[in-house]
Amino acid sequence: MTELLWFEIQPQGRARWRGVPSWMRRMALADDGQIYIPAAATGEAEQSVWQLAQWDGVQVLMQDDHPYVPLDWVEREYSQCGIAFAHVRQSVQAAAS
Repeated sequence: MTELLWFEIQPQGRARWRGVPSWMRRMALADDGQIYIPAAATGEAEQSVWQLAQWDGVQVLMQDDHPYVPLDWVEREYSQCGIAFAHVRQSVQAAAS
């Protein structure tokens, strides 16, 4: 089993994160360097993203009944959100080091 290190954005002082559920503010870093984000972060329905990832043969993590998908895959499939996802990648990598 892959070891995971979970991160959660804390809303203190960040108005845009207030009211966002904790599961939506969570990301995981796997021991192989893969970053997992909530499927809902794509802006699509979680179930749709989960099914597309499964169809593509992508590993999906479940945490608190919410699917988390690899950031690399999300960046390819949802390239219109590239800038936001690049920021997520930088933030997780900085927090992990």
